[in-house]
Amino acid sequence: MVELTCCVAEDGSLDGIGRVVDFSVIKELFGSWIDLNLDHGMILHEDDDLADAFLERSMKVFIMECNPTAENMVKLLFSTASDLFSKDNTGVEIKSVRLYETPNCWADYPVS
Repeated sequence: MVELTCCVAEDGSLDGIGRVVDFSVIKELFGSWIDLNLDHGMILHEDDDLADAFLERSMKVFIMECNPTAENMVKLLFSTASDLFSKDNTGVEIKSVRLYETPNCWADYPVS
């Protein structure tokens, strides 16, 4: 599970009904990226011996330049969400991302 914390960008304000962003926008921008790239697929380091085998079989695999630890993945998710919301001119700033490994174990980025 991923938690995304959003706030109004410095020069922005709440929308006409008092929200930072509609949840449907989060789902469309960030949720669709997760679905397309990570959901129901394998996440591997680029040097992993299995990477080529998965790619040759046209299986869904996301290749990372670093080890796919929760800490590295949450940093990637933060960067990706920040880029997506910035490019879409939503007036939303991503403050943090939390990636859960289990209900009791997670990684945050940035670390507070």
